[in-house]
Amino acid sequence: MLTEAEAAIFLPCLIEKSGHNIEKVREKMGELIKQMINIYSLPKLLPYILEGLRSKNNRTRIECVDIIGYFMDHNGTEVGGLLKNLPSVAALTAERDGEIRKAALNTLATAYKNLGDDVWRYVGKLSDAQRSMLDDRFKWKAREMDKRREGRPGDARAALRRSVRENGSDVAEQSGELVSRSMAGSMMSRENFGYADAHTVPRQMAAAVTGPADWREALDIVALGLPEQSVEGMKVICHELTQAVDPESSALDDLIKEADRLVSCLSVMVPKTFNFSLSGASSRSCKYVLNTLMQTFQIKRLAHAVKEGTLDNLITELLLWLLDERVPLMDDGSQLLKALNVLMLKILDNAERTSSFVVLINLLRPLDPSRWPSPTPSESLAVKNQKFSDLVVKCLIKLTKVLQSTIYEVDLDRILQSVHIYLQELGMEEIRRRAGADDKPLRMVKTVLHELVKLRGTAIKGHLSMVPIDAEPQPIILAYIDLNLQTLAAARMLTPSGPMGQTHWGDAASNTPNPSIHSTDAQLKQELAAVFKKIGDKQTCTIGLYELYRITQLYPKVDIFAQLQNASEAFRTYIRDGLAQVEKNAAAGRTPSSLPLSTPPPIASIPSPKFAPSPVHTKSISSKTDCNEDDAFRVQGDSDLRLQSDQQTDRFQSSGLLPSPASLLLGYLTVI
Repeated sequence: MLTEAEAAIFLPCLIEKSGHNIEKVREKMGELIKQMINIYSLPKLLPYILEGLRSKNNRTRIECVDIIGYFMDHNGTEVGGLLKNLPSVAALTAERDGEIRKAALNTLATAYKNLGDDVWRYVGKLSDAQRSMLDDRFKWKAREMDKRREGRPGDARAALRRSVRENGSDVAEQSGELVSRSMAGSMMSRENFGYADAHTVPRQMAAAVTGPADWREALDIVALGLPEQSVEGMKVICHELTQAVDPESSALDDLIKEADRLVSCLSVMVPKTFNFSLSGASSRSCKYVLNTLMQTFQIKRLAHAVKEGTLDNLITELLLWLLDERVPLMDDGSQLLKALNVLMLKILDNAERTSSFVVLINLLRPLDPSRWPSPTPSESLAVKNQKFSDLVVKCLIKLTKVLQSTIYEVDLDRILQSVHIYLQELGMEEIRRRAGADDKPLRMVKTVLHELVKLRGTAIKGHLSMVPIDAEPQPIILAYIDLNLQTLAAARMLTPSGPMGQTHWGDAASNTPNPSIHSTDAQLKQELAAVFKKIGDKQTCTIGLYELYRITQLYPKVDIFAQLQNASEAFRTYIRDGLAQVEKNAAAGRTPSSLPLSTPPPIASIPSPKFAPSPVHTKSISSKTDCNEDDAFRVQGDSDLRLQSDQQTDRFQSSGLLPSPASLLLGYLTVI
């Protein structure tokens, strides 16, 4: 939690920075302010926001007005003193700056949505011109609500009053139960997911009593954290997710904005519903939670909108309940286990892959004992952690197996940073100790690094921006990258562009012995040579076109067709059409492996290259896997880790590695 002394120092700066000149910075600051109520109550936070209305920076004033509107929309107008401060917002409708007036009118329209005509009692004294502007905006808001079938302005407040009159004692009892449960929740859960504030309970409980009017209200009900009541909310959300799959529906864009909040709420509901069912209740609420998560992660754009912290909590909860020995004994326990498995696989398929890698590598560390659902006297904490790590390893195996086709979908710098942190936390002494102890987590991290080095060759050194390469002593990951490069090159599975075992890790130029020969232009020339060779091969043409598209995005001033002067016109046309196809599919969010491209024509008029390239070895990795399989490990030296399974489809077929693109120099390319 944030203390008042800390808030007095931090919040004024945060509020002022919310009006930063750079839009991205403004967005990040706004997100932080909205999350502050998880660690600092809204009544205490509001005075700092109101102080921002008096800032000399107009952008700060606009952002503060928008944030007040956000809290009204999500927490209700009667929370934290928002109502009594409406005159401060209404006064801004007289400002000369049009953007400030517009922001104030939008926030007051939000208040009108909640209060109806009662809003006029709280806006203070206004001029006729201000009242006219407000009246026009309120009429517009009423029309918008009617179009969206959100009812009439003030209906929510009226429903709350009716529910309190008709169900006063029940609502009060449930509200008290929720508040006490929220206060007793773990600090980590509050920090990550922001349990419902006690002030929001009455409004949300009214929705739970009368039934949700739309999916946003349904999400508010789920956020209450009451297993039985949340089922009605999840029904509405599932219906909305089904509609969002329709390509003609515009609902998906709205859902994407709330995807992280939705998954956050559902992550919190997973342990609540399972514990509720274990207490003797029906498993109905468990099924609804898992089904809603399943539908969410079936839509790739929604899955990609889930933030890393939320994904971390969700994956942890799912794996913990997969290991819980009480689940098979529950009502429909076998179905719940199957649903947990399928959902986990769906997350690995569709969630943002970089986040998945980072989360899973982080989860290879021993888990905090407080995260386990219940004590199991029959097993020690070490045994439980080992079982948990085994599941995490199997999930990482699934992601690693398809790296060859997804390498351009991941942020290599962030993955390498996670590997670096894991190795540094262990230290060399612990790594040596574990090397002979069948330590699966360490072997898995080495395997991920091995695959990345194999696929990127010496270019992997260009992805160490988040690793302190100049630190003393040298980061452990650098030695492992060099060792992998040496091993792969010795096995003729890689053609390095510089000497192996070098001690200096700087920029691309510093990795080569002769910068005048291996300049940036020369490296780009070699990259293009390798890419054109891939495009000329029907087995690798799709990934080659995708790589070429990436180069055109990184180097827009380079004329790639000037490098194809000796190529046939058919080949040039194929590349031009292929790039257009890739660009179209990239805009639609499709992966390289799914691009429907035709077989490339022969490169008839291109003469033989001056230098014969090294043989290209490929390594096929099957995508079929299951998180319940028992995978065995075999180590060939410290750098050549292979994963094997009894299942033929789950084997890493070690036929070799792709060469570094910079190693192929074709004679028909002209100097860039």
